[in-house]
Amino acid sequence: MRSYWKRTLAFIIIVPFVLFGAGCGLLYWKQDAAVQQLILTLNQDFKGSVTLRDSHLSPFANLPYVSLDLEDLRVFESKDTTRQPVLRLQDVYLGFDLLSILSGRVDIKSIRVRNGDIGIVQHPDGRFNIMESLSTQAPIEDAGEEFHIHLKSIRLENLQITKFREADSLLVSVNLDRAEGRFKSTPETIHAALQSKLILNVVMAGDTTFLRNKDIALATELDFDVEQQVLSVQPSTVTLEKGEFGLDGRVDLDDSLNLDLNLHGNKPSFDLFLAFAPDELAPVLERYDNQGRIFFEATITGKAAGRMPLVVADFGCEDAFFNNRNFNRKLDALFFKGHFSTGTQRDLSGAEFALLDV
Repeated sequence: MRSYWKRTLAFIIIVPFVLFGAGCGLLYWKQDAAVQQLILTLNQDFKGSVTLRDSHLSPFANLPYVSLDLEDLRVFESKDTTRQPVLRLQDVYLGFDLLSILSGRVDIKSIRVRNGDIGIVQHPDGRFNIMESLSTQAPIEDAGEEFHIHLKSIRLENLQITKFREADSLLVSVNLDRAEGRFKSTPETIHAALQSKLILNVVMAGDTTFLRNKDIALATELDFDVEQQVLSVQPSTVTLEKGEFGLDGRVDLDDSLNLDLNLHGNKPSFDLFLAFAPDELAPVLERYDNQGRIFFEATITGKAAGRMPLVVADFGCEDAFFNNRNFNRKLDALFFKGHFSTGTQRDLSGAEFALLDV
C-alpha cells in the first residue's frame, strides 16, 4: 500500500515537469519558423516596417505561461529603416498556454513588454505616424496559422511614451513605470481591467506647463462594444499627486474619437488643488494645514482625432481654512467658485477662466 502512494505521489510530481518540458520543446522547435513567418507577413501587410534582432525561449519570464522573448522589436513609419523608429521595445514576451502548445496550437495568452520607447507624432493633417506604420496595404492574412491571439493579460514596464503634435508643438511625455491589464472577451464585447502608474509632463511650444513631473495612477474597468466600436469607461479612480478623482464616460472610436467623459472629485482638504500646483509652489502650500469641502467637476466632450475636444471644469471650496504652522496664523471662512473652459476655439489661445463668488 505504501509503494502505491509513493508511485502516485511521484506521478503527481513528475507529470507537470514532463508536460512543461514537452511544451517548451515544442515551442522551441517551432519558434524560428513561426517568428520569421510572422515578421514576413507583417512587413507584407503593413505600410511600415517591422524588424527584430533575435528571439529565444524564456520559460519563466511570464508565468504561468511559457514565453517567447522577441528582442529589440522595432516598428518604422515607412519601409525606410534608417529613420527613427516609431516604436522600439527591448523585450516583448509572448506567453503561451501549455495545453494549447501540446495540442499543436500556438495560442498567445499574454504579452509582457519591458523597457522601450514609443514616439507618436501627429502630423498637421491629423494623421498619426503609428497609425500610418500599422495601416494595411492588403487584407491581413493569418501568419501561416502559426500564431493565434486570445489575450488574457498584458503587462508594460518602464516605457517612455511621447506624443508630439506638429501643428502647435504640443509635447506630451509619459514615463510609464508599470501598467497591467486583464481581459475577458466574447465575440460581441471585450472587458478589460487596467491599472497603471506613470509620470506625466506636458510642454507647449518649448515651455513647460503646470503638468510637470506629475505622478499619476489609474485604476479602471473598460467595456468595448466590438460592433459599435464604442469604449465605455466604468466608474474609475485617477490619482494625481495626492488628489483623487473619479472618471467615467464613453469614447466612440468610429466617430473620430468622440469623447463623453466626466472627471470629478470631492475631498475635505486642498489635495485636489495641490495636485495641479507647479512643482515650485507645492512645497510652500504643504507648510499649511488646510481643511474644507473642495469640489471639482469637469467634462471632456467632442471629437479628439486631429483636434482638441471641449473641456469644461467647475471647481471651488466651502468653509475652508489655512493655518501656517510656523507662525500660527490662520485664514478661515474661505469660499469661492471657479470655472474653466477651452472656449469656442477649443485650444489654449481661446481658453476662459473665471473666479466667482470670492
